[in-house]
Amino acid sequence: MPQLEVIIQDEFLKISWDEQIKLIYLEWLQHPISEAFRPRLQKAAELAKEKQCHYWLSDSQAVHYLEFADQNWLAYEIGYMLYNSDMKRLARITTIESFSLVDINRVFNYVRNNCLGSAKVEFDEFLDKQEAFNWILSDVDQLAVTIKR
Repeated sequence: MPQLEVIIQDEFLKISWDEQIKLIYLEWLQHPISEAFRPRLQKAAELAKEKQCHYWLSDSQAVHYLEFADQNWLAYEIGYMLYNSDMKRLARITTIESFSLVDINRVFNYVRNNCLGSAKVEFDEFLDKQEAFNWILSDVDQLAVTIKR
């Protein structure tokens, strides 16, 4: 399991970091309105870029929905963050209820088609936190095997 160190925490969001695997982990603690969502996600994106993040995992189970304007903003912000980044995998943990209220695949597809260029970033969405961590860590484990050879 990652060795997460909390970097920033407030009433809406906890941002943690694992230096060894270069993982940023966001845990939304309560549903944010736009005025709370955007600056916090922007700060997380700045930290990810500054720390040359390889993996991003967002536990968004507390985020019940996102306004359409926030989804569009999210696509732009993720695209900007990923442009010329070292990001390998980006995942989101959600609930069944919010799965139908937030079209994250539209966001991911926009980023894939308009922002990545030749970058190879994988995206996925999970209903289970352990599955999401396993998916991230499977890439870390594969990378370690490749380096040892």
